[in-house]
Amino acid sequence: MYHMKIGSWAPGSTAGGSYKDTYYQNPQFKLVLKEQDQTEDEDKTKKCTVVVELLLKNTRNKNEVDITSKDFDIYKVPPDFQGVRLDPDFFKQNKPIEHPYIYRSIRNVVCKLRLDPGNYIIVAFNKDPKQSRKFLVRTFSKTGNTLG
Repeated sequence: MYHMKIGSWAPGSTAGGSYKDTYYQNPQFKLVLKEQDQTEDEDKTKKCTVVVELLLKNTRNKNEVDITSKDFDIYKVPPDFQGVRLDPDFFKQNKPIEHPYIYRSIRNVVCKLRLDPGNYIIVAFNKDPKQSRKFLVRTFSKTGNTLG
C-alpha cells in the first residue's frame, strides 16, 4: 500500500526545527499500521514492514543551498492520541523509535522499519526553523496502513 501527504515548514508557524522548545510545532502525520506481514514461519514475531520517505519538493534548482538538513522522527502513541496534535509535554516524556536502516540524499530521507501494529506519529522537521520548504511524506507497506 502507498500513501502520500504534502506538508510544508513555515517560519513562526510549522517550522519548529530540531530545537527542544519549538520541535512540537513541526508537521505531524498519523501512521496507523493495521495488518502484520504474512510470514511462513509461525515462530517469528509478526511485525509490519513499512518504508517512510521524506522528500523535499522543488529542489532541482542548482542554486539551492543547504537542503540536506531535513529529517523525521517516528513516535509510538496510544490509540487515544488519534487525531490529537502532540504537545511539548509528550515530546519531553517520550523518545522516538530508532531508524535502523536509513538512506539520505540531497532530496530525500528514506527509512525501512519493522514495527508492531499500532498507532504512530511521524514528525517531519527541517533543522533550521527559519527556513521555509515544501515536502512530501510517503509510506509504502506490504499490507494495510493509513497515513493522515
